[in-house]
Amino acid sequence: MPSLWAEYESLVNEAIRHRWLASRFAVQQVSQQSPLDVIKDQSGRPYLGVERKPLSLSHCEGFVAAIHADVSVGIDVECISSRVQKIKNYFMRDEELNLLGEENGPLILAWSAKESIYKWLGEKHLEYKSQLCIRSIDFLDQAMEIEINTKEHNLIQSVFFRQDSDKVLTWTVGEIGRSIGSCS
Repeated sequence: MPSLWAEYESLVNEAIRHRWLASRFAVQQVSQQSPLDVIKDQSGRPYLGVERKPLSLSHCEGFVAAIHADVSVGIDVECISSRVQKIKNYFMRDEELNLLGEENGPLILAWSAKESIYKWLGEKHLEYKSQLCIRSIDFLDQAMEIEINTKEHNLIQSVFFRQDSDKVLTWTVGEIGRSIGSCS
């Protein structure tokens, strides 16, 4: 696996380099690890050090997020924009649109929550529309339940969020495993 410096050098876009640096700084702040030792497995999933503590990173225009724990984690930060309107039918079911509506903020929140689940689960080729379904959302407690239905998993996972006028942050933490009935 390439070193952090080699990974940085491989990035050609200056804006992405800045976000990459900021995300590694965030990891260093939450992990209190110096020097920073981020390793990636063969699928590109990051871990902290030889202990392979689960780690998740995210960045968007002007914002970075990092989370780590002794159990699986996933985090995502997204800027709210109208671009989500172009892809909503790719990742949202009709019942989710009925639950959340079709405004940009709730749609970006849904996308971000599914991104956090994707990172937490660590499965490639996860279908956001057919395999992930937002079953409930509580705006007061800033939490939602997402049903996951894959060949390997049939479970519900909580995703927590913070949202303001221009961005959303979602994260999930926990062992992978609460079994449920099948996803409809």
